[in-house]
Amino acid sequence: MVKYKSVECTHYDFEQGYWHVDAWVDPEVSDEGRVVAVINDAGGVYYVDPDARNCENVVRCVKDKQAEIKSQSVRITPCGEEEVVNVYIDKEKMPTCFNGRVKNLVEWADMTTEEAENWLAHNPVCLEVYWSKDRGFFAVESEAVENVGDSLCDPYTGIRLTPADE
Repeated sequence: MVKYKSVECTHYDFEQGYWHVDAWVDPEVSDEGRVVAVINDAGGVYYVDPDARNCENVVRCVKDKQAEIKSQSVRITPCGEEEVVNVYIDKEKMPTCFNGRVKNLVEWADMTTEEAENWLAHNPVCLEVYWSKDRGFFAVESEAVENVGDSLCDPYTGIRLTPADE
């Protein structure tokens, strides 16, 4: 069945975290398409229009976008295979990062300001490095990957990082 003659999936809603599947019954009559389905960061589909799940053009578009999401998804590196870089946070060169980390250490680790500054001066921050296809590198603090891995996003695309085993 072909209910929609024209279908595209080019708009990503950063607030909601999903792709819009827009469709037109007759693109020559109407400039505005309807959102007939949405696809989340992991490729899951919700059909806004139940008839769209039976439209060949919509199904093809959804499958193409799912394949694209899968190919471009940045995967969280499995434990033991991380690509890391250790970075010393210099008080003079990186005052915002240094002061923010000192404040966190004082609040979370129950250190004095002096203890936190001394600890940070002698202990590097471990960053896991990732590659975003066709965009570039980015790094995430290893502790954050461990603690909130399921909500980490590629900063270039806004798409959530998926576990390595998916």
